[in-house]
Amino acid sequence: MFDEMKKGLRAAVISLPLCTVLVSSLARADDCVGMLHRSNQYEIAMANLAKDRSSNQAVKDYADLVISDHKKADDELQSVAAADDMDAARSREVQSATGEYFRPMPRAGMGVSGMAAEHQKALDELGKLKGPEFDRRFAKALADEHRKVIDNLKIVRANATDRDLAQLIDKLLPTEQKHDSSAQQLESSLSKAS
Repeated sequence: MFDEMKKGLRAAVISLPLCTVLVSSLARADDCVGMLHRSNQYEIAMANLAKDRSSNQAVKDYADLVISDHKKADDELQSVAAADDMDAARSREVQSATGEYFRPMPRAGMGVSGMAAEHQKALDELGKLKGPEFDRRFAKALADEHRKVIDNLKIVRANATDRDLAQLIDKLLPTEQKHDSSAQQLESSLSKAS
């Protein structure tokens, strides 16, 4: 038992610096602003693709909601960034708590459109689809994206020292949660329909 406790303690001590770096990195306002800006741009692009590729009215309605809300969110984000002398498009990427989505990427990892390479790849793959398969993959992609953003926003909010950033997160989080819930409902209804 003592050996198991030592192993657990050793693992905790080894991972502590990583957790500290992650939390301090996520708590930086410019990192969060950059992450949100990239996510907004990706979700708007995905929704525009859905309006073009889907024949399902529920998918198109959800796409309209995403475009409208994320354009508003990005405008607010740009205002906070300008007030705090940040550049949302240039701030560095943030690694998520799970290491999945907001991995630090060099500028070379950005696509021609200025979008993260992984976002561009997802758009390109989805752009090859139409009909029910497109609808299912679109709903899943946006449900996944919203969950990742929500998880990151909660981490940032818990550790934020910038008052403007904390207020912005408090304002944006309910919309992200609403979008996540809607995407999950859409994903569920589309999977039942097939």
